[in-house]
Amino acid sequence: MPELPEVETVRRSLLGAIVGQRIRALHVGDFSGVVGSDLPESVEARIAGHVITDIRRRAKYLIIDLEDDTAIVVHLRMTGRLSTVPRDAPPLRFERAAIAFESGLDLRFSDQRKFGRIIHLHANDIEVCAKDGVVTLSGSVPHYAEKHAAERATQRVEGVKAIAEDLEVN
Repeated sequence: MPELPEVETVRRSLLGAIVGQRIRALHVGDFSGVVGSDLPESVEARIAGHVITDIRRRAKYLIIDLEDDTAIVVHLRMTGRLSTVPRDAPPLRFERAAIAFESGLDLRFSDQRKFGRIIHLHANDIEVCAKDGVVTLSGSVPHYAEKHAAERATQRVEGVKAIAEDLEVN
């Protein structure tokens, strides 16, 4: 998992490249789970046409603020990478998603292990807090996580502790 200094380095490298850029489209590759529980088409419809106003970091989350008081929240997890490349550049290895800008630049997300996420949230839903060493987002993400964990837990025949410790359920 990238360490905090690495996530901050990614944030700083993206500041000059994408702040002020207008989003033209979102392209999701072979793994639609990169956008969480949303449909890729739904996320694209919500972010297309908006301008990036800032990039912040909270813990290991990159928060890309948009002009409409929403944000694209990125967690790189273990192997995720963000790269800015010209649109006509060949696809990156393990490319999962690309945000295309009107300027001809793409912000591409590649992730070998498919753990990273790109989530679109309203600014009111973004509050990162650390409790007992676990970092979570408030708003729709924990609701999804609780629902997902409950579904996974009912499909298993294990003790509560084993389920609670399973990273795929959490």
